[in-house]
Amino acid sequence: MKRPALITTAVALGVGLALTPIAANAAPADTSSVSEVASAAPHAPRDTTSYEQLEDVYYDLLFGGSGATSILVEATPGAQVTYSVNGVAQTKQADSRGRVSFDVTFERAANDIELSQSVNGVSSAATTYQYDFS
Repeated sequence: MKRPALITTAVALGVGLALTPIAANAAPADTSSVSEVASAAPHAPRDTTSYEQLEDVYYDLLFGGSGATSILVEATPGAQVTYSVNGVAQTKQADSRGRVSFDVTFERAANDIELSQSVNGVSSAATTYQYDFS
């Protein structure tokens, strides 16, 4: 069944309505799975550490430095993000752009990293990797 009255009324009123014939005659959207989507686990956050930054940490450690640096992570805006280095975890809230920074200290060895986030009480799978400065 076509609905030309809807389109004609929108044009007559000057409403900026752009409908394709398919959209004008489409059935209402199925919203039965909206709660499933809302409770789906968020993606894992992303460590944005550059190669140059890791190289600076390596040389710092090589010449007796502390291995301290600041790591920037991109996550879902407002998420609780957990960043763990060698079992020492920190949790902070991502800002409105999804960015969060962690001050960490690496060792002159293989450093085990674990990164995850929680959005509305639902946690992402943890991402694990290593930064090896040995």
